[in-house]
Amino acid sequence: MLDERRVRINLPPGIPRYYLMTFLYFLEWGRLKSVSISGDYIDIEVRGGSAAELLADGVKAAAEALRIYNARWKGVEVPASGKNDKNIFDSVLQNLCPQGSTSFHDALTAYSKRLISYKPQDLAAAFSHFGKGEFTLPSIFKPEHYALSRAPFTCGKEKYAAKLNLDFFMVLLAGYVLSRVGRVRVRVDEGKRNLTRRRGRSQRNRQVGRVRVDEGEWNTLHLFPCDLGPSISEHKKLIEIISTKEGWLPPGLRPEEAVMMWLAMAAPEGAGDAILVSMRDPGGMKAAEIGVAYHIPLSSFIARAGRALDKIKRDEKAAGMMRELLAKALNLKIGDRARDRAVELVKLLFLALQGSETRRAELLLRSSRIEAMKLLSEKGKDEEYRVVRLGRLLAEKIIRAG
Repeated sequence: MLDERRVRINLPPGIPRYYLMTFLYFLEWGRLKSVSISGDYIDIEVRGGSAAELLADGVKAAAEALRIYNARWKGVEVPASGKNDKNIFDSVLQNLCPQGSTSFHDALTAYSKRLISYKPQDLAAAFSHFGKGEFTLPSIFKPEHYALSRAPFTCGKEKYAAKLNLDFFMVLLAGYVLSRVGRVRVRVDEGKRNLTRRRGRSQRNRQVGRVRVDEGEWNTLHLFPCDLGPSISEHKKLIEIISTKEGWLPPGLRPEEAVMMWLAMAAPEGAGDAILVSMRDPGGMKAAEIGVAYHIPLSSFIARAGRALDKIKRDEKAAGMMRELLAKALNLKIGDRARDRAVELVKLLFLALQGSETRRAELLLRSSRIEAMKLLSEKGKDEEYRVVRLGRLLAEKIIRAG
């Protein structure tokens, strides 16, 4: 029997599944009576009001997130590739913004107003079947398809046959927007960096001594929940911290241990596991494509790190040292001795935080030895010295934490 307080949503496969789950994490969970997964469906029941009103508020939250993201990164609202993606987006915008707006912020706002008036039968028709509708999927909804269909033993021409109705399209778009925490550089163009520095010596009146934002290769970073668990509000908080607070976006994606600790430093108490995905934005003839993707077992890492991690997080000075060491390790600069040393120490720190007495002693002894050697060398207190000093101070902090 249809009930305005209930809605059943068909779970899509692949990346769209995680867009949908992210969207659900941004609903106002205090208004929910129950959320459960049954096979390929999510069943939602609200305490008061209607399920349509709750979903509409989630879409409004996505519109606001899109506004904030655009103000920070000043790029294309929702990237597209080729004629196909652009035709899909134009059709969606025409359906929702007949006045001719080309803004997805306006489209999300308009859809939230439409959704709020849905009756139970409208919701059932909108979300009970994924893969049927009038819109084909843009490349941001199927980034894994392009990598998998161009692997060995495939012909490279496989089609992704699923289509979407307008309702599923907009909810997945909301999830895409809400999971997007920022942009991260995945490759440095050393040639341009060196050329820029040479120009900087002769043209001091121009800002050319720095690496420009567009140099090298950048990916959009998404943070997904692993599933619908007890850490719902904490995952939402983690996304908000990384995407809105200055300095909390990871500066790189390798080594993985540094990314894990970076997120653990930002994570609120009770944070659950996450999936981190970097995506090359579509543009021109290039489709969206996944760069790196890995599971981040935050909950188990934080539990094992226990008192040691908590003591560092609560000490402003120690937290600053930790983030400085991690940022150095996550830097993409090739052939940088200080960066290489930071990676070495971060890997030891990762194990030391989780209670390995051997690694704690090794971290302390190795960083202390190199620090002393640097003081006796001609280079003295260079960048590498600062890195090993940070490692030594953090090792002492962890050992005292017990």
